[in-house]
Amino acid sequence: MNDFGVVSDSRPIMVSGVYRSGTTFLTALLGAHPKLKASSSTVKFLRFCLGRYGDVREPENRRRLVAETHKRVKVRWGLSIDEEAILARAESHGDVTYARLYDVIMKDMLTDVGDDSQRWVEKLAVQWEDIPHFLDMFPQGRVIHIFRDPRDVAASYKNMTFEPGFTYLDAAFNFRGAHETLDRLSNQYSDRIMIVKAEEVAQAPEKAA
Repeated sequence: MNDFGVVSDSRPIMVSGVYRSGTTFLTALLGAHPKLKASSSTVKFLRFCLGRYGDVREPENRRRLVAETHKRVKVRWGLSIDEEAILARAESHGDVTYARLYDVIMKDMLTDVGDDSQRWVEKLAVQWEDIPHFLDMFPQGRVIHIFRDPRDVAASYKNMTFEPGFTYLDAAFNFRGAHETLDRLSNQYSDRIMIVKAEEVAQAPEKAA
C-alpha cells in the first residue's frame, strides 16, 4: 500500500505502453464509449504531481499542485480546469490525498460533474513502473497495456524522432523493460491488468473493443 491515499468510489482506467505502440489509438477507441471519457497524456499526474508537493493535506501545497497543473495543461494543450471547484470537491471528502486530487482533477476536465456512471481514462506512455501506485490508489481502477512488435516500434520512432544518431533504438530497450515489468505486475494484479496486442487492435478494432 502507498502513502498517496485511496479513492474507493472511482473506477478509472490507465492506458499504458511504449511510445509508437498504439496507445493513442487505443485511448481514442476507449473514449468512443459513451461512459468512458478519455485523455491522452494531458494531466500526467503520476509523472508531474505524485509525491512532488509534500503533504497535500496542507492547503498551500494542494493549491500549488492544482494551480501548476492548470498552468501546464493550459499552456501545453489549451485546456482549462476549475481550480476552486477542484479544491472544494477534494476538501468535501475530508482528508485530502494525492489520490483524491488526481480523481477530482480528471473528473473536472473530462466528465459531467455529478454523473458517477462516467469513468475517466488517461493514457500514460512509458509510465508502467507507476502502475502499482495507480492500482493502489484506485482499488476499482484498471490498467490496459498495449504491446506492439518492437521492430515496428523502433522503425516508427526512427521516422518521427528529432533525436540524433541511434537514439531511436531506445525503443527496443523500453519494450524489454515494459515486458519484464508487466510480466511481474500481471501476476500481482492478475484481475486488474489487461494486455493487448497493437496488431490485433488494428486488424479487428471492433472485436478488440
